[in-house]
Amino acid sequence: MLCQYDDVNSQSIIKEIKRNGCDEDSIVMRQVVGALLAPSATEDAKEIEIYLLYPVVAGSKGVYVVVDPMNEIVEGSENNNIMAVSEPLESPSPFLDVAGQIVGKTALPFVVILLTMSLLGVVYFVGKARREEVKKRIAEQSSLISVLDSED
Repeated sequence: MLCQYDDVNSQSIIKEIKRNGCDEDSIVMRQVVGALLAPSATEDAKEIEIYLLYPVVAGSKGVYVVVDPMNEIVEGSENNNIMAVSEPLESPSPFLDVAGQIVGKTALPFVVILLTMSLLGVVYFVGKARREEVKKRIAEQSSLISVLDSED
């Protein structure tokens, strides 16, 4: 599980996570990894690399990795279940990241407004065309009436 807080590598946050777990608002990703077997007496311990990709927000944030948050795995020491990511997590193009966030937040309302305006334009032009047709029919009928009246 990955937790994101405003403080980077803070021991007080690590202690708080050990006591109460991550706040639900601070959890940015959960991933369950299948069974990992302990090495036998003849084998060396094997390291496993797991790559977690998650959307981040702009700014300086502290990311904490929590393994076995419910302490379901029997271990010799539970002290290493929470680690702060000490390497800086940065993007090669931070400007595009911020622009992407802004576009992501404003794109849907903009599209809804644009579609509404387009629909209103279609309604206007259809109404205008129908009005012109009605005016032509009325003009034809009035000309027919005047012709019929002149014949009498």
